[in-house]
Amino acid sequence: MEKFEEAEQGLTSEDMSAFAAEWKITLPREFIEFYLQSNGGYPPFDAVEGDEYLYHIDWFLPIKYGKLTIDRLLRENRAEGIDMKGMIPFAADPHDNMFVLSVAPDDYGSVYIFGQEDDPGESSSYRYVCGSFTDFITGLTNEYQDE
Repeated sequence: MEKFEEAEQGLTSEDMSAFAAEWKITLPREFIEFYLQSNGGYPPFDAVEGDEYLYHIDWFLPIKYGKLTIDRLLRENRAEGIDMKGMIPFAADPHDNMFVLSVAPDDYGSVYIFGQEDDPGESSSYRYVCGSFTDFITGLTNEYQDE
């Protein structure tokens, strides 16, 4: 995987374990491995090819360290009583729509996109992108580069 620009301080296995334990979730191995290599940042790609559509991609949120982290978003949602239906936000497009990873049993590991204007409590707010985090990462491309 190519280096992401402006990635935050590196994470340890202990950081990842503590994050998963705090939120009482089991993270996919490929998600953990990715975040141990790059804690957020801007990828050298501008798009991700989903199962049916091509999506713009802008940046990945860090788990911790930095201003806007996955941990912070989850805490703020919990404080506001927002239930994201077993979804973990991890990346955003240029319009701040969020890519989320499902940690729910029925679609564990699948990736969805959630519109910033959508209701996080509604299942219909999450649009399917691909079946795994690995598919998401291997789908990164520079499809929009020449536009």
